[in-house]
Amino acid sequence: MSHHIGLAVSHEIAGASERLAHRMPLQEALSLAIRTADEAQVNQEGWGKVTAVREALAKIVGPAPLTCPSCGAIVSCPLCGRDGRAK
Repeated sequence: MSHHIGLAVSHEIAGASERLAHRMPLQEALSLAIRTADEAQVNQEGWGKVTAVREALAKIVGPAPLTCPSCGAIVSCPLCGRDGRAK
């Protein structure tokens, strides 16, 4: 069971590192994600580790950029003029 928990934590770290690598060098992104995950799972047991790591990494990664549902442009679409922030 602990093997599956370790794989789930590794998966969360990889995903966060990939998203952070758009804003910083990959090595720094990986180091930050690993450090954050290690700190988050200190007092957790079992599958609670995965939840704690996921929440901690979500805080450092931040939300995904707002996109236009029509064409996928970020925030404001240059083609259709739709604002991605509008719901």
